[in-house]
Parts: sequence; structure tokens; C-alpha cells
Amino acid sequence: MEHLAGDIAHELRQPLSVIQNIAAYLRATIPARNGAVLKQLKTLEQQTAMAGEILSSMLEFARSGKPTIAPTDLHAVLKNVLSRAALSSSSSSSRLRLKRSLARRLPPVLADPVHVDRILSNLIANGVESMQIMEKRDARRILSVATEVKGRQVVVRVADTGCGISPAQARRIFEPFFTTKQAGTGLGLALCRRMAEANGGSIAFQSRPGKGTTFELRLPRA
Repeated sequence: MEHLAGDIAHELRQPLSVIQNIAAYLRATIPARNGAVLKQLKTLEQQTAMAGEILSSMLEFARSGKPTIAPTDLHAVLKNVLSRAALSSSSSSSRLRLKRSLARRLPPVLADPVHVDRILSNLIANGVESMQIMEKRDARRILSVATEVKGRQVVVRVADTGCGISPAQARRIFEPFFTTKQAGTGLGLALCRRMAEANGGSIAFQSRPGKGTTFELRLPRA
């Protein structure tokens, strides 16, 4: 079923791209006085772009095959992920603060570095989004990233002070296509768990509604 979904997603991407390009062309050529038409074309562009993102997620989920296991520097991967997320301890535009608590001598993990990057990127993005949608403007927005060694495993924790996850949502949080986001695909965390387990690890979380969520990724040490 997953391979079938991947094949369908692949076939639908091209016609969606054509629709999006035609809408963009029409919006660029129609006179500005036709405001109502231009507004609808913009909506069409946005919706086809969202559909494209969903199809891309379906493809990634269907094709997340056997990992290429190798000794991986977890801190190096984490540094790259945080750099791409444009986070810093002095982030003033979003009033979001980053706290790091990294083990001084962290052994490498035995995992696919691409998979590790994908998992951490998803967890960090989710944490940031959770805090950005908070209604209280004076709320403390802190993203905490910590690493440590526990026995034969290396642990990474990503914690936020966002809206949290309700008990009803928590029961389904790793289900494919389950999402609480308006524009979400519902495949991000499902893909994270699949990749973690494929690399001999695990992923779990704890959450308090209105207080925040902590995700914990465990991977085997080299």
C-alpha cells in the first residue's frame, strides 16, 4: 500500500506543477483591476503548492528504505540542523531563545546521517512552530536541545515551551496522516519514528498541554 501511495504521489506531482505554473502565469498577465480573479488565482497557487508538499511527504514516507549505517557525529549533524533553522540565543525577531546542554565527549552513533538530520530537523521545526502559534505575546519561548550517553545509547532531547499535546492527540501523534496543523501532512512524526527504528533506535515524547513538549531520540552508540 505504501509503495502504491508513493507511485500515485509521483504521478500527481507533474500535473500539479503544471496547474501551479499556469496560475502563476495568469496572475502575472491579468490586469490589476481584476482583483477578484487575481485573488482566486493566488489561492489556487497556494493550494496546489500545499498539495505538492503533501505529495512530497508521501513520497518520502513511501521511499524511506534501508538506512546506510555508519559512525555519525551527532553534534555535527545537530549543528547543521540548528544553523539551517536560523536559530540563535540572541534571536530577537521571534523572541525565541535556544538553550544547549550538550555532552562534552559524545561518542558517535551508528546511524544513517541523512536520517538523523531528517529526524532532528522535524523535531526542531515542530518545536519552533508550537511556540510561534502561542497566543500570549509575553510567553517564554525556549527551545532546549540536550545530549547525553545512557549505556549503549546516545540520547537527544528536543524540548519546547509551546502549546503542548493533548492526551487525545498524544495517542495518535505517530499515526501517518494524523495532524493538528492546518497545513500539515501528518507524515513528519510518522517518518521520524520509522527512521529512528530503522536505525536501531527509538523516539518518544512527554507533553503537558499549555506547558510544552519534550521529544527524546535514542540511537545506538558506535
